Amino acid sequence: MLVIEKDWFHNERSYNAFVWAAEITHKLEALRKKGALIFDGEDMLSPDGQWIVQLDAEDSFTAFRHGNVTQMYYGGCHDCESGKLWATMKEIKRFYGDIKVVMPQHIITVGKM
Repeated sequence: MLVIEKDWFHNERSYNAFVWAAEITHKLEALRKKGALIFDGEDMLSPDGQWIVQLDAEDSFTAFRHGNVTQMYYGGCHDCESGKLWATMKEIKRFYGDIKVVMPQHIITVGKM
């Protein structure tokens, strides 16, 4: 179970925004495990990859990892003065806005068309 500490974040809005990004990431990983094809814009992400949430008081982010490549989707901005993370719903919507999911039951092979 993930534990995201509220005191890591600048305010409650930042905390809520990051929690939302983590929830999206976990839903995408569950869909990937069920065989869904996931696209970022026009590019299909590898079905062998994995959606991850990195939790750390100084470096929390969500990403898609395939082999040695990690494609970050959302990372909280670290404020050096306060030591807290910033996150906004606007940024999360921008990063996840082009994600599209095709469930296995909607995939048709060319030979069956």
